[in-house]
Amino acid sequence: MKFHRDMIIAENDAYPGFFGNLRELALEVLKETDDIADLKKALWILAVTGTSEDVHAIRSLHKRG
Repeated sequence: MKFHRDMIIAENDAYPGFFGNLRELALEVLKETDDIADLKKALWILAVTGTSEDVHAIRSLHKRG
């Protein structure tokens, strides 16, 4: 996980705003898809980029079943 976190941070250094844009994309995926592979990727991204504000979106997955 550290490798991926470092990679995302490096991308953000090269392209300011990348971190936030990636987080927003992951949150959109959580809302818009039921594809398990995409959901796993979004959760992985949020493990690196997420904030406490994102907990509600993650918990909503449980309600969708």
